[in-house]
Formats: sequence, structure tokens, C-alpha cells
Amino acid sequence: MSTHDIWTLHFNLTEFTPREVEGIITLSTLMQRDWRHRGFLAKSDKHARFTLIPLAEALVMKAFADRGIGPSRSHVVAPRIAAAVIWNALAFRSASWGGPSIVDVFDAIPKDARALTTEEEYGIKARALMTPLQRERVIAAGGDPDAVDELDDFSKASSMADRVFGALGIGVVERSKHVIWWPNDEVVFGNYDELTSGRDLDEPGLPDPRFDGVALVLSIDAMASNLVRRLPRPLVFTALEVFNQNPSPPLFWGDRGKVSVSYGKAAYAALLASLDSVMADGGGVLKSESGAL
Repeated sequence: MSTHDIWTLHFNLTEFTPREVEGIITLSTLMQRDWRHRGFLAKSDKHARFTLIPLAEALVMKAFADRGIGPSRSHVVAPRIAAAVIWNALAFRSASWGGPSIVDVFDAIPKDARALTTEEEYGIKARALMTPLQRERVIAAGGDPDAVDELDDFSKASSMADRVFGALGIGVVERSKHVIWWPNDEVVFGNYDELTSGRDLDEPGLPDPRFDGVALVLSIDAMASNLVRRLPRPLVFTALEVFNQNPSPPLFWGDRGKVSVSYGKAAYAALLASLDSVMADGGGVLKSESGAL
């Protein structure tokens, strides 16, 4: 990896047509035009297209509209809910990613050139807080008290989801289990069971008084799962380019400076050669980040 000077991670956001969106979320093209005219959907100078967040916003507003809450009320909260649905889809469902395995792409990013994941930061802090006795026990068991545990596939996928949102300029994404529309029209993220629990009768405020009446509960996980299942194409295509200023053995002049990635779990020999065709399957292109070793 020391010979690879520069790497660039590409995210290409798939664009869906209004007709495709009609099939995905059962929102007719006629209703899409009406919502766009009324300002509930983003307007376009050219042909209307939906990428991942606008698609999820339409999904959320359609779900509420089917339960009697129109877009004039739901469009205010739809962006936050949409971001939560998309993050859940990218973190938990491999089918939402196009191109190489997102776990393999994560593994191929040089570790000393990428930002630490939340899980890695937590592991480092946990090791730093070990008592001398705990460190001795780890060493006695043949372990390294300063080592960080290997990340699981979810941690890697969720880290890549964070990178997509970072490239979009979205810094904070809700990661709650449910979205609850209370009878008083207040919308909150949280766990429905915990917010409505009344088992401890001695604890004031339980169950939540806002629950008096009929509340709407959206499962973030279910919405993400159903969305991905209905997609004709993945939400995001990804690819990793690695450049080497002095390749060895020398490459043909037209290829100078570009090499394939072969470390990590996947062989990327064919990735760069097919990069153009992979990118052509999507729409808006984001370069999430790049690094120099």
C-alpha cells in the first residue's frame, strides 16, 4: 500500500424517472406534478429526476397521505425521516449499493488514510480506559491491550453510509427505530414501545401523555427494507480509484498513473477498467473524499 500515492472514492447517485417512482412508491406521475407545482417536491429545470433523498421524501409523504395526513403537513418533517430511511437502507441492506461489495470497498481504502469509524473510536477509548489489572489479564490471555477489534460488516457499511451523507452535506441523521406522529401533531423519533410503556406506575410521565388518542407509527427499518426491495436499480454506485505516480512494472503510457486495487478482501483488477460503465448506470456523481499516503 505504500506505493499507492492517491486514492479517490466515488459515489454515484442513481436517478429515477417519475414513471419509475410511480412503480416504487405508487405515487402517480400526475400527483407528482401536482406536488411539485405546490412546492412539496423539488422542481427541475430539465426532466424531473429523483435521487435517493428526494425519492425517500416522496415515499414518506405518500405514506402519511395514505393515512390522511397530506403533504402540506408532512413535507416539513419529510426530509429528516427520509434521511433516516436512506441511512438505514445503506447501512443494513447490501442491495442498496451498486458496483463492488461495499464491504470490500471499505476494506480496500488504506486504513492509515481514512478517518476512524465510530466503532474504532469507541474501541480506542475503551482500551485507553483499561485498568492495569485489565491490561494484564488481556496480555495473559494472549491478546494485545492496545489492539482495536476487527470491524464487522455492519460497521463498515454504516461507515460508508456516513460518507455518502457527508458528501451530501448532511451531518446529523436520526437512527431511531420509529417515527411517531402524536395526536397533537407533534412528530418525534424514538422507540414506540419505550415511549408508550406504562409498566412502572410510580414513575411520573409514563406513559407519555401525548399518547392519549390515536398515533401514527412508522417503522424506519420496514420503510427502508420495502424501498430497497422495490428498486429497479441500487440507490448508490460506488468505486475506488487508486493512483500510483511511479508504477512498477511500468504501464503503457496511456495508463500511467492509474493502477487497480488488489488488496483487501476483493480483487479490484477489473474495477477501474469497468469504472466508466459502472458510473453510467447512475446519475449525480459525488466524490466523497480522497487521500494521499
